[in-house]
Amino acid sequence: MRTSFVVLAIGLFAQAVSAIPSIPQSPSTGIAATFPVAELRLDTAARARIPPSAGISTSTSRSKAPRQASSTLVAICGDLNCQTCSELPVENILFLDECTGVGEYFSTALINPGNTSLPFTISVGVDFCEENIPFPAQNTCFNVIGGNFNSFFEADGASF
Repeated sequence: MRTSFVVLAIGLFAQAVSAIPSIPQSPSTGIAATFPVAELRLDTAARARIPPSAGISTSTSRSKAPRQASSTLVAICGDLNCQTCSELPVENILFLDECTGVGEYFSTALINPGNTSLPFTISVGVDFCEENIPFPAQNTCFNVIGGNFNSFFEADGASF
């Protein structure tokens, strides 16, 4: 009896220690899976600079003033070709001049149904925004290649 408890406790502890934080995922039937697919390579992409005052955050509770709601979403995908994605409203997860850690992802898309110019620029981040690559296009699925893509960064200034 005591041995069973010890084995169970060790198993539960090992499971808790090996847990890796990640975004919630469900099989995608969302719009990102229907987009054309391109590669976004760390070794060849233009990089964005982070302002020195930028912080890193993994929380969605911020004291910053909320911006106007939009229909723009970020697809964060655990598989290539924008499969197995969570599609989240930009204003819920990204905040101006902050790096937002979301867990590792392998493809992503900036979903903008109106395909209009945005008053901000969103970049995919490598190693919690050590390096950032601005999305080169909206409504395109990007397989991210060449780094540990695990964050996003939003900067002031129009894109597209």
